[in-house]
Amino acid sequence: MSQEDAFLQAILEDPDNDDLRLVYADWLEERGDPRGEFIRLQCAKPDPHGMTDELWEQRYDREQALLAQHGKQWAKPLRRLGCKYKFQRGFIEEITVKRGKLLKHATRLFQLAPIRCVHFEDDGNEFAEVFRLPCLQRVTTLDFSECKVIAEDLAALGQCPYLTQLEDLNLSNPYRGSDYWNEFDGEQLGCLTASPYLKRLKNLDLGFNVIGDHGLSLLAQSGFASRLERLNLEATRISPAGLRALGEGLAWKRLWSLDLGGNRLGDVGMRALAALSNLPRLHCLHLRQNDISAKGLKALARWPSLPRLNTLVLDRNGFGNSGVKVIAESAGFHRLNSLELCDNEIDDQGAEFLMASPLRKQLDLNLGIWIDFENWDEQLDDDAPKPYRNRISAGGQKALTRRFSKVRFPDVPWRL
Repeated sequence: MSQEDAFLQAILEDPDNDDLRLVYADWLEERGDPRGEFIRLQCAKPDPHGMTDELWEQRYDREQALLAQHGKQWAKPLRRLGCKYKFQRGFIEEITVKRGKLLKHATRLFQLAPIRCVHFEDDGNEFAEVFRLPCLQRVTTLDFSECKVIAEDLAALGQCPYLTQLEDLNLSNPYRGSDYWNEFDGEQLGCLTASPYLKRLKNLDLGFNVIGDHGLSLLAQSGFASRLERLNLEATRISPAGLRALGEGLAWKRLWSLDLGGNRLGDVGMRALAALSNLPRLHCLHLRQNDISAKGLKALARWPSLPRLNTLVLDRNGFGNSGVKVIAESAGFHRLNSLELCDNEIDDQGAEFLMASPLRKQLDLNLGIWIDFENWDEQLDDDAPKPYRNRISAGGQKALTRRFSKVRFPDVPWRL
């Protein structure tokens, strides 16, 4: 084994160790290889006290220049195997690949680079065979968001003994229309929640799947629920009654980001949410498209966890100026750093409520357009109906800009 192969093998065996990468970078730089400088730049850790933004920009520009000049050559062995790729910390750690390509080239791929993240492209096949690959024991992220996942795939995933390092799992439904493409439901989700191997799972995306109340209850009882930090349950057909599962024991003690958007929870759902007392670390909550009125916001304002939130997303609920008044007058909302109120039928009266409120001047306030990428052309059509669109005058916008450090408005959708 050559010296260079020995370096690569050591990095493959201990991919989290940056010291090994930096030793290899020194060795390359001594030989005039620009890859050494690239590894060093990507392994550099932010130092808020010792480096200016200008210097960081210079480093980033240099990194991108090296990548543009040499990246294709460095990635040539993986490109030959039909992969898209991304460099992290000087090496290809992230790939996008079709199931068939991975099955054919898995051993070689994982010998060439310290791959940690795998995004799958759909090729119309099932994934059960993928979960028999021992190379998965190095993977920390699996993304099936562009693929159809069926119940048999979910069962194989839950029984895979090689996923003990998995931290991020994306099973969101790739089809955002009226039909659900994935073929598993809340009951079949039990194959995943019963897995003894997902001991390090931190981030789980189940958006746009028919999970329902029973699926949420199974999640709350899973062995990994107490370690989850991010959970996406957008448009998963959860009811207000199902939210009670969020209150079961200490299941969600590390959860800091929760997406409940698109579940039409209504005001009853806000009362159920306000009754929860076991989300001590929750900092980011998404409640877009939940049919929340001013009455529901009043219920949410009584939630003990509300003052701990950093980010609250309330887009497209249509609660109008009366809802804004509740936000302006309720102390629970006043510590937010980011508040999204896109498409809520807010006009100058609502703007006045916001300006007179104790909300932070540093608040990142979004009064723009909620982007629906499935209906993008319709959103940009001036003649198409715009439900819930905010209508704040130029004078109101100017006043809000003076009141808050960062405000976004609906006339520039691409800034959102």
